Amino acid sequence: MEPAGPYNGEMGYREPVALEAAQFQILALRRMTEGAKLSAALAASERSREMLRQALRAVMPGASEAELHARFLERMALCHKRTS
Repeated sequence: MEPAGPYNGEMGYREPVALEAAQFQILALRRMTEGAKLSAALAASERSREMLRQALRAVMPGASEAELHARFLERMALCHKRTS
């Protein structure tokens, strides 16, 4: 079974548009200063944390802010365990 999406899992793309987009991203990253790359990484990290918060609110609609924050911290701890 092939994975969903344009990426085929072997550092290749099935769709020319996805390949072109990936090449554009690589060129853009190569042109960025180290500081700009760091800023972009930090912004992406913040966006992913906000997406997690939104997802938790969606699956726990009746939860208090304290409950949501506790679950958020649990999930973040799991992420950090995977990368250490």
